[in-house]
Amino acid sequence: MVTHQTHRQIGVYGSNNRNQFELQKLFGEGPTRLAYRKETPQVPAHFTDPTAPSVCLFSFTTVKNRVKSVVDPTSEEKLREWELRVGREEAERIRTEAVAAGKLLHRRLECWMRGAPLGPCPLSKKFYCKALAEHILPHLRQELPPLGITVDRHFYPLSELTIVDFDRGYFGRFDLI
Repeated sequence: MVTHQTHRQIGVYGSNNRNQFELQKLFGEGPTRLAYRKETPQVPAHFTDPTAPSVCLFSFTTVKNRVKSVVDPTSEEKLREWELRVGREEAERIRTEAVAAGKLLHRRLECWMRGAPLGPCPLSKKFYCKALAEHILPHLRQELPPLGITVDRHFYPLSELTIVDFDRGYFGRFDLI
């Protein structure tokens, strides 16, 4: 069997510390910078090449969510039914708490992996912090050095690096590797 390998337009980008809405190319293909564009009624949030603003690079999650309703047309209906069952206000409270808990645990896990202090846990999230400390962290190994790449003597941990596939027009992020 003969396989043909084709050249792909892939770029690896890290955040620009001066501007949170801009990514700087670390290596690979693509423009030097990518700029973030907020969602509008016509176009979901995306990154673009500032020198070619017509090029829209959507997150893999955006692409997946747009396709999900086609692949599983009942998913949105099930969420609406759940919202009707628990009530709009309660559904919003649950969503808000889930997002806040996820962000808190993500930040705490990143700190733990860097060997930094976890800091105080908000009283309203004590259950989540306790679950992380007692049921997740004991199963992870912290003594390994972080994975990352060094570009121009600056170390970039693989966590939160953005990988862009210019051929397909979407990007994704490594997270807590």
